[in-house]
Amino acid sequence: VKNGDFDVYTEIYDQFRRRCIKAADNPVLAQALDNIYEKTQVLIRRIIILPGRGEIGVREHRAVLEAMRRGDADAAERLRRENIRNAKAFLTRYMKYVL
Repeated sequence: VKNGDFDVYTEIYDQFRRRCIKAADNPVLAQALDNIYEKTQVLIRRIIILPGRGEIGVREHRAVLEAMRRGDADAAERLRRENIRNAKAFLTRYMKYVL
């Protein structure tokens, strides 16, 4: 992210996402999340190029992962929701420039 290599960032993010889905071992959930991801990829790619958002996203995803490693599902969910809200705030702020 610091070097602006957003292709690598999105590739690693997708690996992280897939590992989480696989660990859940829930085919119905996997299908639903894949459908959502398919529809939001364009926005995700636009959001990560916004000033500072990629670095913030990395920190937020690391916090989610740490909560998952601790087995703290409530914290992981809260942090993931916060990540989505923050990404939405960035998109709202820069919407006229990226959409």
